[in-house]
Amino acid sequence: MKMRTELQADSKRSRHSVATIYTVWLLWLFGFTESKIGQALNLRKGQVSGIINQSDYRNRADMTHDQRQKEFDDLLSKRFDQNGYPIDGGLFRTLPEKILPLNGRGRR
Repeated sequence: MKMRTELQADSKRSRHSVATIYTVWLLWLFGFTESKIGQALNLRKGQVSGIINQSDYRNRADMTHDQRQKEFDDLLSKRFDQNGYPIDGGLFRTLPEKILPLNGRGRR
């Protein structure tokens, strides 16, 4: 069974690159909505939703703020590949380290 942080895109199962999946997960944990993530990455909301629903992060509303911060920090620490290049293409070099608070529905 693959761990959620292994970030290995299986070409038979995933239509999205490792960078896209990683970016969606990180922005989701950060507190962006599916719509905002789609706008930022030029994806349809359904594509973003599919990536999120196949991850262990899909129920972020059930996480406490501290749990979500821990998951975010863990994922952010894995942003470089084995060659030292950022998986996100450098997108998150200026991302704040503190996640956004969610509204009552967890969708923000």
